Amino acid sequence: MERLGSVAADVRDIKAELRRVSEHESLLRQLDLRVKALESWQAEARPQLARALSDTHLLMGERSARQMQHAANAVVAQDASRTPP
Repeated sequence: MERLGSVAADVRDIKAELRRVSEHESLLRQLDLRVKALESWQAEARPQLARALSDTHLLMGERSARQMQHAANAVVAQDASRTPP
């Protein structure tokens, strides 16, 4: 009779472990779905970020060119004011 009780206890332990394994499997599936969603978001965001970066570089280049043009104009204006007509 004790042996039967021991087997029943072992069966309960095994069932409890199987429930935990099932819970862990469910959590792993959820994490996998989240990782896939993040990867999908990254794949969509990368081209947009690259375009924004390119636009920023272009605008910064235009700004630098304008600043250089203004500086050159100021130097030319100073030279013109120093030179007698």
